[in-house]
Amino acid sequence: MSEPSSLEIVFLRVWTQVTQDRWPAPKREFRFHPTRQWRFDFAWERERVAVELEGGAMSWPVVCDSCGRNVCRTVSYINKRGEPTKRKDRVYAAMGRHTRSAGVQADCDKYNAAEALGWHVLRYTTKHLTESPVQMIEQIQSLLAQGPQAETQGDLFEPVMRQTTNPKKRRQVR
Repeated sequence: MSEPSSLEIVFLRVWTQVTQDRWPAPKREFRFHPTRQWRFDFAWERERVAVELEGGAMSWPVVCDSCGRNVCRTVSYINKRGEPTKRKDRVYAAMGRHTRSAGVQADCDKYNAAEALGWHVLRYTTKHLTESPVQMIEQIQSLLAQGPQAETQGDLFEPVMRQTTNPKKRRQVR
């Protein structure tokens, strides 16, 4: 298991503060798929509820409506205590795995397979975590309160094949 990101640390801290141990703690980096290596950032296995924190989602560039050019955007950062830092960057291009085409495609495959297996996947960004943490936790609690979800067959989603320019190099998406 890898070291938790600053977003994951903040999420766990917010979860503990808001729920005050009235709800079970989630499992971190939970592998949910029987054959793939996919993992959720956080999961409650019995209830089949998962949380994915989309850290790179806030780095999308702003595009000018009139000329179509990328306009820079100031991005703020948070530290492991959940406090804003003095560091601010001007972003001119999309950064992060969740904003690149291949990353978005892989996320869609993962979330669709999770849905086919009966999981409820809630996705949150840095902004959710810093600006509306109580509402975020309330959404999670409302799904947890519904109780365990029935497991469904995940056979609906065969592994997607990527077509490269060389047809001899087809490979399964991991």
